[in-house]
Amino acid sequence: MKIGSWIHQEICKLEKLDDENEKRKRHDLLDEIIDGVNEYRSHIYEYKKKQVKLDMESREAIYTESKMTKEQLMKSWEQTFASDIREEVKKKVFFDQFLWHTFSYGVLDAKQKSKARQAFNRKKKSSVFVFYQHQEEAYFIEHAEKLKSSDFNLEDDIYILDSNMKWTYVHTHESQCGPYFYSEK
Repeated sequence: MKIGSWIHQEICKLEKLDDENEKRKRHDLLDEIIDGVNEYRSHIYEYKKKQVKLDMESREAIYTESKMTKEQLMKSWEQTFASDIREEVKKKVFFDQFLWHTFSYGVLDAKQKSKARQAFNRKKKSSVFVFYQHQEEAYFIEHAEKLKSSDFNLEDDIYILDSNMKWTYVHTHESQCGPYFYSEK
């Protein structure tokens, strides 16, 4: 039985209790279990991310903080790939929430899913910028030749941008959307 199902069953059982003190005690204990499970999952996630980064470094990729801020990179991304899109279209596709909506709503014709992964893997790349939609970090990766699309599978709403601003690869938080690969024609 999955932990979520078990917790749900326990909550249903304790809601039937008449003893309010016992009900509160069990709720508190379940909260501790949930916190522990979340901490465990978070630990595993961070460990996996570290392993991916170590693997990238073993392929000689050099991951450093970008001299360009996230805001500058987002602006460059927008100017490079979305400057021809009218403002009313951007509003309609919620561009302000996610830049990649230009792909998911079909405003820009990007490669998707396995075709996007293949395009990224085949693309010659010496260095790339990396930024996130909803995190402040921005990175520059040198010696990016051996980067693979799978290096970013654990990431949500991450944008990989060619250092020459010619193409982008985006891995979203939604399994049904993306990843996307888009290149200037």
